Amino acid sequence: MRYIKHFNENKIEPLEELEDFCESNLAYLLDELMTLYCTRDKRVTYYIQSGELKGQKVTKQIASITLFSNSKSLYWNDIKDYIIPFLQRLQPHVYKMYPNTVGHHTIKNEDYVHILYENDEKTYTLDQINSDKVRNDRNILTITIKVLIDR
Repeated sequence: MRYIKHFNENKIEPLEELEDFCESNLAYLLDELMTLYCTRDKRVTYYIQSGELKGQKVTKQIASITLFSNSKSLYWNDIKDYIIPFLQRLQPHVYKMYPNTVGHHTIKNEDYVHILYENDEKTYTLDQINSDKVRNDRNILTITIKVLIDR
């Protein structure tokens, strides 16, 4: 029933669109290794800093993409060949990533991917992910990525 649309429904809800994007791009991981949850997060408001719209106030909805491990032992090397291409397709062409504020660490503006390990957690930049500088000695419990879903 999830995929049946009402006769007058022209537009897909942004969160549902994000979930469809994630499911189609992470199909292998979602088959057995991980479970996907896409949820609404907070809204952010900011002012445009340059261009024709400079000074205008903009409010955007943030969504969290969370992947939960279904395995008792899931390591970075098991999933990196799926996560790295997914992130490359995600940013910046489809969704703009938002700095991740999950966890107990001081977050820098470019920290986008939060990984909760067994007994530890770390937030990584896209450069660290793309250059495979992610720890592989700990079991991964969850991966969280935040994106703006108002385009």
